[in-house]
Amino acid sequence: ALFTCVNYFGAELSGSVNTVFMALIVTALVGIIVMDFVVSPGNFSHISHAADATGIYNLLQTTCKEAGIDLTGITTISDLQKHLEMLNTDLPPETMKLISEKINLSNMQHLAAGSEGVASTPFSMVSALFAAMLGAFWAYEGWNNVGYLGAEVKNPQRNIPLGLTIGVVVVMAIYTLINLSYLYVLPIEDLIDVHLHVGRIGAVEVLKTYISQGVIIVLAIIALANFNTTNNSILASPRVTYAMALDGLFFKRFSETHPQYKTPTLAILFMGVWASCFVLSGQFDALTDMLVFASFIFYFMAAIGVFILRKKMPDTPRGYRVSLVFPAIFAIFSFFLILFNLYNDPMNAAKGLALMALGVPLFFYFERKNKKENI
Repeated sequence: ALFTCVNYFGAELSGSVNTVFMALIVTALVGIIVMDFVVSPGNFSHISHAADATGIYNLLQTTCKEAGIDLTGITTISDLQKHLEMLNTDLPPETMKLISEKINLSNMQHLAAGSEGVASTPFSMVSALFAAMLGAFWAYEGWNNVGYLGAEVKNPQRNIPLGLTIGVVVVMAIYTLINLSYLYVLPIEDLIDVHLHVGRIGAVEVLKTYISQGVIIVLAIIALANFNTTNNSILASPRVTYAMALDGLFFKRFSETHPQYKTPTLAILFMGVWASCFVLSGQFDALTDMLVFASFIFYFMAAIGVFILRKKMPDTPRGYRVSLVFPAIFAIFSFFLILFNLYNDPMNAAKGLALMALGVPLFFYFERKNKKENI
């Protein structure tokens, strides 16, 4: 409700609020990264160990095959761990030495718990990777929101591509560095253990190793991030409803703007109420996964749209003419993300598709209405 009111009074005020929140968040995250590497009792060996752990199944599988150990029917880290423990006393000393140099068998319990049911086939590995990406892409969601504000951006031909590029690069850098700093402080097994316990937060556990008030710091950053994300979403999303109304694909009143603040007030109020209904559901993890899945369907269509418009309207002046290589790569990636999400989580994907399908009858209604008005 607070940020709906902020956006009601103008995009400039909302943008200023976003700038303040973002400055505080970036400063806090950079501070955590520096403290993790400088103040904490971490070790760079944790990072190299994590890299080894990601390929531990293939490593041990190869080692076991070289030692003549039968791995028929073993497809997961959990199965491999149990098998090796059962054969512990029968393995040659040189084989056990090689295995123990790479990973402690007792620590495999943590890896197995986080990898239960993940087969060693290339398909399963890629499927698991795409499933993990849904959570990661939530950190990037909103990268394209500046495009919704094109009519309100000064010199959009220059500033929109510049804003998109800088924003994505900054998020990539911070996201990568913050995760590396977590691995520097805690071994991968400890982070997996945190993930397996509901209610525990990795960032909190990391800071608690050297700051007693780590919980307060992390919760403050999470609150700031949520405030900023909410404000940013309310700033951008109503512009889509507003544009639809202008094109005759939604109720005409939603195309009206405030005479003084020049904002699509009804669209903003509607989006605020609609967002509140989702919040009341309380299923935040499911909502974020559903949002990323739904977003990539539209990202895929937008990328394909570049090819269609380039073919249908080749001579139309364009403020920014992108090379077709980039939308092609993006469209292929988005397509596979959608497919693997349907495979990995069909129930949540079905809910997202059903929710989007609610707009189909409205689309045909307004299409028919527009045709009648144009006759």
